[in-house]
Amino acid sequence: MTELNQAEQILGLTEMEILRRCASENLICAPRPGYWTAEIYSFGKYLREYGYFPQWLPLLVYTDHGPSQADSPLKHELESDAPVQFYHSSRMVKKWKKITKKPCYTIFSPFVFYRKTRKIVQNRDAKGTLAYPSHTTPLIDDEVDYEKYIEQLMSLPKEFHPISVQLHVHDVNKGQHKLFMKHKIPVYTAGHYADYRFVERFYETLKQFKYTTSNVVMSCLFYSVEMGIPHFLYGIEPVFNNKGQEGIPLGKEFKPLEQWEQMRKVTEMFSGLNTEITDDQRKLVNFELGIEHGASRFQMAGILFFALANVFFRKLKNKMQNGFI
Repeated sequence: MTELNQAEQILGLTEMEILRRCASENLICAPRPGYWTAEIYSFGKYLREYGYFPQWLPLLVYTDHGPSQADSPLKHELESDAPVQFYHSSRMVKKWKKITKKPCYTIFSPFVFYRKTRKIVQNRDAKGTLAYPSHTTPLIDDEVDYEKYIEQLMSLPKEFHPISVQLHVHDVNKGQHKLFMKHKIPVYTAGHYADYRFVERFYETLKQFKYTTSNVVMSCLFYSVEMGIPHFLYGIEPVFNNKGQEGIPLGKEFKPLEQWEQMRKVTEMFSGLNTEITDDQRKLVNFELGIEHGASRFQMAGILFFALANVFFRKLKNKMQNGFI
């Protein structure tokens, strides 16, 4: 089936460039990182820019690290000692406020802010489909048969060709790029999640394609549709095996599609070979990215400086108390 891809070839990245982007020694990242969720995937750089917050100051807030499609706050979010929590969707903010009194706000997507301020749009000559296979973590593997997934991708109607893939750093580190390259499928990556260039690379690749697809609901779905690129859920579902990551079920019991109602809702809406974006899809995406309800830039500035002051005085108080012991 790879002949279809060769008919109108998109080159992708070389293996050397893929590995260079994913190497930890090549990072350009936060000079004074605060909480990891607010820094990864370029969030830290563009949260600071959005909120008129100096790049050299630590960002002392906690966020979902993409538009969360969970049904309720996650364990690590509830246990964080950050003074403020952010979610992309006001849906999650409402759920948070039913559980705890810690301040929580809706965030305007840092990705969307970056795209809009840089005026990034889909190329006029965009072609083919960019596939985003479900990504793993160092402690969570995906035991699905990726040979079968590749066969499914290459069996897509001609309208969706040529096919390329974008891989997460954890999957590159596990050598998954080699399998796609073996089948002559161009491979891209936005690189290491801690690199500030992540969002730049993400959109530089995305804008080249007419369609995007994934085999599970992920952030790429929302970012693609927001940009005007139809996204469809397609292919064999992942089989996650959690070998030790805290906060979610161990083994093969982590099944977000079965466990989260929100995931089922989005999956149903985006299943099928979509070549157009429906009004319902666009409405859901805008809502889940905080485009209508996200804190304004001046509100964000106030929240970020409040969080900084809160942590400063908390540490000062603890230091003074310890000094009297």
